Amino acid sequence: MDPISVLSGDINSRDIVVRLNAVKRLSTIAVVLGPEGTRTKLIPFLIEFVNNSDDEVSQAIATELGSFIPFVGGPNFAHCILPPLETLAQAEETVVRDQAVESLVPIAEQLPAAEFDKYFIPLVAKLIDGDWFTSKISAASLIPLAYSKTNDVSARETLRKGFLNLCEDDSPLVRRAASSHFGRFVDVVEKEYVESLLLPAFLKLANDDQESVQLLVVPNCVAITAHLPAAFASKEILAKFKGCIASNSWRVRCVVADHFVDMCQVLGEAIVATEMTGLLSKILFKETEPEAEVRAAATRQLKNFVALLPATAVVDFAVPAVKTIGSDVSPHVRSALSSIVMGIVPLCGQVETNSKLLPILVNFLKDEIPEVRLNIISNIQELIEVIGAQEVSKAMAKPIIELGVDPQWRVRLATAERMPNFAEHLGVEQFDEHFTSMCITWLGDSVFSVREAAIECTKKLSKIFGNDWANKFVVPKLVELSTHTNSRHRLTPLFACKELCQVVGPAISSETLLPLVLQLATDPVPNVRFNVCKTLVELSSVIGNDSPQIQGDAKKALSTLEKDSDSDVKFFATEALTYVG
Repeated sequence: MDPISVLSGDINSRDIVVRLNAVKRLSTIAVVLGPEGTRTKLIPFLIEFVNNSDDEVSQAIATELGSFIPFVGGPNFAHCILPPLETLAQAEETVVRDQAVESLVPIAEQLPAAEFDKYFIPLVAKLIDGDWFTSKISAASLIPLAYSKTNDVSARETLRKGFLNLCEDDSPLVRRAASSHFGRFVDVVEKEYVESLLLPAFLKLANDDQESVQLLVVPNCVAITAHLPAAFASKEILAKFKGCIASNSWRVRCVVADHFVDMCQVLGEAIVATEMTGLLSKILFKETEPEAEVRAAATRQLKNFVALLPATAVVDFAVPAVKTIGSDVSPHVRSALSSIVMGIVPLCGQVETNSKLLPILVNFLKDEIPEVRLNIISNIQELIEVIGAQEVSKAMAKPIIELGVDPQWRVRLATAERMPNFAEHLGVEQFDEHFTSMCITWLGDSVFSVREAAIECTKKLSKIFGNDWANKFVVPKLVELSTHTNSRHRLTPLFACKELCQVVGPAISSETLLPLVLQLATDPVPNVRFNVCKTLVELSSVIGNDSPQIQGDAKKALSTLEKDSDSDVKFFATEALTYVG
């Protein structure tokens, strides 16, 4: 049966599933027909079909055609695929247009130069001149690619004029599309046309009364500034940027905040130092910016902005800014600051951080919002590296201990994960004074993730402080947990022994950890018993399989567990016996 007839029957079915499956088989049909049959039969069929297909099927066809070049005979014949995609690029449904454009891009990139100028440039020109806004929207996204690939002078002039017309189109949707691809077009246009043609077009778009267009002014400020002389940038573009900061639309101001540092980077150090600190302040503080979303977005830019300031201006701007934002009534703003404030610490240096920033950071550890506390403790290593663990401990010991019992388990988890960093810098005496009790308590936490982090924490602490410390603090807690009424907590000594034995060595493993594990071999819960088997394997690898303890008590316990009534226990006991020999 003719493949096209089969396809026609399925693709016109009333059942959407049948129609979509038919589209997915297009590549198979193309293989059956061969390159010439695909070009002369399948593609013409699709050209006719896509004029009347529904949106879901049209999107699927656009997707399939994006990888159709091998089926039509390679790049030299890729132009055959353009007509159906051209039709789909004019579809009213956005997802169909977007998919058609997405598929046109790889095809255009693989077209030989002569074929590109002959077929793709006219396609883009037709989309530009289309009667309906949909074709113009697709044209806006394709013009930068077409311009970058063609070397034909006439074609480039057509594309320039076409893009400028789109920037002034009556439809806000078209102007928005042109504005969204303005930066890409600026990057490929010759420098001589940026100032003479694109700058006036940008200024018109910047004055557009549609918010959807205004939202794109700021990223376009960044894009065009990089291609303009400094005089134009500091006068024309900066004026529009300032206008966006003063916009009545909070969404526009939010976009300003998101792109503030990008704008600073293209303007240069001189303008940043003289102009930009004042501009950022307008959207950073509650006194001048009423919207918390804008202040939070601006706050997230603070670290990277401060890094661009001259060294002499860093402390003068950063410290008052952090102090003011730290007392903002919005939790979103304080959370944004807590996520970046530790990055400002190295820029301010040891002296200024110790005297001015540290009190603010201590208050953050007491903030009512868990996310703020979590952000500070998660990045506390940066503070330690600047002012030292001694100073951090001196100022923050009490707040950190409070974090150790925080109602939010993620805060306790983050605190547990940071304790070994303190230990490396504080020394055993000072650490024992403030933090050891808290670290040991985590082994009995109600949340498994915290208990797991506590095991890793005590393992690292035992490595730092030595076996005596582990024997004095960790082992007694494990013994206590081994008799806990909840089986989940009785598992903790087993998990801890598996990790701890790697650090404390064979002597303590055999004298202290092994008896603790063997004590749990008769536990009433199967889950505990089979974890005993797994733990004994780890202990035997440290103590030695041929040691009397392993060949004696351990092997005897495993032999008993091998006859256990639970199948999982028997399985792991057999495996363990095989390992210990």
